[in-house]
Amino acid sequence: MSAAAVLPYATAQRIGSRSHQCDATAVAEFEGTIAHVLLDGMGCSAEIAQWTRATARQLAATAARLGDADAALRQVHAAAAAEPGRDKHWQTMPRAVAVVAVFRPGTLVQIAWCGDARAYRRGLDGVVRRITDDHNARQDALERGRPGGDRSKVLSFLGDPRPSPRFGARTEPAEGLFLLISDGGYEPLEALGCDLWVHLLGPLDEVADDMAAFAAVGPDADNATVVVIDLSPDHQPPHPGAHRA
Repeated sequence: MSAAAVLPYATAQRIGSRSHQCDATAVAEFEGTIAHVLLDGMGCSAEIAQWTRATARQLAATAARLGDADAALRQVHAAAAAEPGRDKHWQTMPRAVAVVAVFRPGTLVQIAWCGDARAYRRGLDGVVRRITDDHNARQDALERGRPGGDRSKVLSFLGDPRPSPRFGARTEPAEGLFLLISDGGYEPLEALGCDLWVHLLGPLDEVADDMAAFAAVGPDADNATVVVIDLSPDHQPPHPGAHRA
């Protein structure tokens, strides 16, 4: 990535109590367009971890090249759904939920997702707003006025060969702080009633690392992954420990 195209960002991960880290992040740049991706693999194995990392890189490269988050997500999903054996064995093959953010100079930020990986934005007014809606049984139940659905029953993911895949896409102003986060990162915060705004203050690498570390505690802790991208005019550059391209 050229120096002129770099957006200040940081990533952090914790494995929690799992045997493998099956979350993955990737970033790619093409002619000034930058794509950030977070995937959360469904299940826990070396095969799932490897597939998720490779698919994250593919999605980031595709999104940066196309300059279109939704089109990239659909293209990569179609390729995954067409893998040999998916039509009959998709439930036992590697799968992942995903969120992708595309930053093109002079345009709105594009967010696309499937499943329950999330994106948030803290605007210049300091207010944190959730951009994505979960594609799971809990969200479906809430939308029908029946709280109590199973959040672990994910209804949309990369690698689902069934017809009419469910995706979400939105645009946001190109300003403020953007957060991509796996369910292992946000669920512990929500369960404790923590104010997300409090966790989005400070240098980028500290924000990402503190959120991931806070989430990945306890015997049932999931993989937790956080990506923070700063589009604020007065952003603080990340410390040397932050992941930069």
